Amino acid sequence: MRGIASAALLGGLLCAPALSVQTDNRLSEAIRAIRDRHQIPGLAVLLVDESGVRESLALGYADLTRRRPMTVDTMVRIGSITKTFNAIGVLQLEAGGLLSLDARLKDLAPALPLINRWQREHPVRLIHLLEHTAGLMDMSREEFAHNEPFPSLRASFDFAPQERRTHWPPGRYPEYSNVGSAYLGYVIEQVSGTSYEDFMREQVLAPMGLSTATLRADDTTLDRLAVGYDADGHTAIPYWHMVFPPMGAINATPVEMARLPQFFLRRGELGECRLLARTLIDRMELPSSSLAARAGLTYGYGLGLDQEISGGRVWYGHHGDGDGYLSHFSYQKDLGVGYFLTLNAFKRAALSDLKEAVRAHLAPGMEQAGTPAVTIDTGPSDRIVGDYEQLTARFEHSRRVRLSIVKRDEDLLLVHPNGRQAKILVADDGLVRYPSDPIATMAIVEVDGRLLIQGDLGNFGKQ
Repeated sequence: MRGIASAALLGGLLCAPALSVQTDNRLSEAIRAIRDRHQIPGLAVLLVDESGVRESLALGYADLTRRRPMTVDTMVRIGSITKTFNAIGVLQLEAGGLLSLDARLKDLAPALPLINRWQREHPVRLIHLLEHTAGLMDMSREEFAHNEPFPSLRASFDFAPQERRTHWPPGRYPEYSNVGSAYLGYVIEQVSGTSYEDFMREQVLAPMGLSTATLRADDTTLDRLAVGYDADGHTAIPYWHMVFPPMGAINATPVEMARLPQFFLRRGELGECRLLARTLIDRMELPSSSLAARAGLTYGYGLGLDQEISGGRVWYGHHGDGDGYLSHFSYQKDLGVGYFLTLNAFKRAALSDLKEAVRAHLAPGMEQAGTPAVTIDTGPSDRIVGDYEQLTARFEHSRRVRLSIVKRDEDLLLVHPNGRQAKILVADDGLVRYPSDPIATMAIVEVDGRLLIQGDLGNFGKQ
């Protein structure tokens, strides 16, 4: 690791872009209106292109009681955006020849508890942990409620070890799980020979210019950190010591987080520093380990990156939830723009409105984005018509739902679990998209003689 560390720390001196503060008045007015409407304590929004931050805005308070203002230098909890940094770190280790994404978890971390009754034919591999296809459900209520730090990442696996099991064959269904990040963090420790926290700080965060980012809850961090508030916007939530820090424990400032979308727009570079090869950035954006991905679907969760379709364009990025904080970073490759935004209250509708306003500003006239022509195969439509049951769920206590594909005249309609109907187009390779979408977001695949529909709605099997 000596050579890797030296290169990374040198890169950290070269990768920090300068901040340019220029905020469009119309965007400022829209964001202020959203803050007022949702009664958000504090927020920060930074817009970037390949050259750096081009607009920024911070409003409200980091601490309502002390009337401490929110600024772009106020530390916030970025939550699950931590998983994007995890992926960057793992790819650095792979590029250094220290591991392979196809490596079996059992070989890299034999001491960790994990029951996988499909181990012989379907072992859990690192790629599955990164793409949420390991067959793991998310943490239990008991684990989410836990709020005491453990002395080590290894020790955290001794808490509720009975929960560490796969629920379906790995490499088949994507289902988001924080647990996979815990295994990845431990593998990073085993391969690098250092703690997860030190590795992330020295090999990933500092080289990317996030020199003040930390996973610690020491006095310095807590003094700089914005207070997180509940959905009412005024009830403070105590600092959450997550059972597994790799799931989302990074604390960082908005101005430093703006370097993340810029890193992807520059395809692995910041300033004069290259942290990942361009081909690895391409790989991060492309899911590969699910049934749908192997059938040709390019839409979904890749290596620490998710996708959303907005205004006829594909945006890459990741959401981050922490108790009292919501964040999101995203970028649009064709336009060369991106953003980081954060608010210190658990108000999902407010986050959604902020995303919409920022994207409309960055990509005016998004509705003009074209949708490529597809070849529609009407032959198998009768075969795929029918009712589908949900095969996977994120939580043990989740209610399983159903959806249907019906034929009306010459159209195929997808009946969502909430009853909403939407026309779908099925290409001759089984890929499915809505007419207004530029790419397919679902795939019809067959496993063991059973038709499955897999994609942005989840994983469903025909009844």
